[in-house]
Amino acid sequence: MHLFGPTSTDAYNALHTLRTIRQERIPRLRQDFADAEQAARTFTDPHLNDEGLQARRKEMLDQARAKLAAALDRLEAEAKQAADTIRRVAQEATAPAGNANEQLLAEMRQSKAWERARSLLEAGRTPAEVIASADVDTLRALRAELPTYLAAQVKRKPGLRNAYGQTGEEFDPAPVLRTIDMAMAEKVGGQEGAALRAVLDLATVEPGLEVTFKGLRAEAAGMVDSMARMSNAMEAKYAEQMAARTLVASDPAPAA
Repeated sequence: MHLFGPTSTDAYNALHTLRTIRQERIPRLRQDFADAEQAARTFTDPHLNDEGLQARRKEMLDQARAKLAAALDRLEAEAKQAADTIRRVAQEATAPAGNANEQLLAEMRQSKAWERARSLLEAGRTPAEVIASADVDTLRALRAELPTYLAAQVKRKPGLRNAYGQTGEEFDPAPVLRTIDMAMAEKVGGQEGAALRAVLDLATVEPGLEVTFKGLRAEAAGMVDSMARMSNAMEAKYAEQMAARTLVASDPAPAA
């Protein structure tokens, strides 16, 4: 890691910022807008005729929506900056170490590690079992090779589906990569482990945040009703759940 680059502490603080935005600041912003929207729709003034009253209500509603849009601009910029910080920390912490010869030796170790891991898979070990027992070199090799290998196994057998019901054409490597990265974070420790954990946490926060921002933008544009708000909340929760998927020991081994 560069001497003056972002550190794992910066990544932790950035992650805290994202969680605060997701769990506290967005709900508060949504409530403030709901209050302003209600005030606009129920505003009354005995000095105004019906036309003047409707114009004033529209003006108040437009002001509330503009205020929401401006607040979203600030929050989205802050969230992007926090996410970028986490990714920079991870990129620096996980960059290959050593000179060209040392990196070549590491590649050779990983190539041999993959051959051993593939033998275990073909002997009936589940992917999760192989990952759980892997050392760092094997984990690096699995990250590079296992998703493609598993997708090929599913695609090779017509009608065969993996533990998530995916066919080869639909294969999503995210649960595999997340499982490997979780194991890697535990094995490597130090700055690299901390950076990997931050990226893993980011992966579960960011999808829901993106969905929520999209829904709030629609609210600011006046295109959302109560059903749409509920749908957006469910979609955000689902996005987070999908991002958090991992392999488990009972996931089947690939078909031979």
